Amino acid sequence: MIVLEYSLLVIDFRISNMPLLDVQSIPVSETARDRIAKILRDAIFAGDFRPGERVVELQISKQLGVGITTVREALFEMERAGFVNRVANRGVFITTMTQQEIEQVYVVRRELEGLAAQLCARSETERAQLQHWLNEMKRAADDGDLTRFNHCDLEFHRSLWAASGNPYLADALEKMVAPMFVFYLARARPGKGVLVSSVTEHQRIIDAIGAGDPKEARRVTESILGKFRDDYRKELPHCLPAE
Repeated sequence: MIVLEYSLLVIDFRISNMPLLDVQSIPVSETARDRIAKILRDAIFAGDFRPGERVVELQISKQLGVGITTVREALFEMERAGFVNRVANRGVFITTMTQQEIEQVYVVRRELEGLAAQLCARSETERAQLQHWLNEMKRAADDGDLTRFNHCDLEFHRSLWAASGNPYLADALEKMVAPMFVFYLARARPGKGVLVSSVTEHQRIIDAIGAGDPKEARRVTESILGKFRDDYRKELPHCLPAE
């Protein structure tokens, strides 16, 4: 009971720094639900919530000045995107993963994302979208803005999945990879040098796709994803099993 009360106090202190939501200032194209989801996603990317930590709907509702129904709608959206999990009779919790789950996801991710790169090697328009997100990643890395970098990193990969032209492939990757991103980003704190190196590796993916050789694009992407996995192991040795 003491542990639970302490956890709630910590969460209450943290969200006390969140701004009240001015509904009148929300663009027409964005709903209050979308804005709340963005605030919470940014908090996760910034490491303000730990994997497995409970999200207290009522406290967030009070702090942001919106109805609890709107908060729940935002959390349902985040659940679909893999950021949180809803446990019956217990509440909503930040996504967490076991060592075995991370290992299994990475095996499948290399195959599917490599296939996505192979399929999108022919689309100039989609390459432009990838370059946009990579440019944003570079700006964030140069500024040392980890929260922005993490957001752009995930959007880069989402653009790659979408560029495959296969919605079933993109959906499979979204459901599988997004939770792993959340789990990793909520725990790791890579330095600026790691961010800059990551930008370079992502540029290699774009270059391979732009070369117009689907098989080579797949090979390069799978190779780089293997390197990313090795980096995860170095950053989180207690979360990823040794081979």
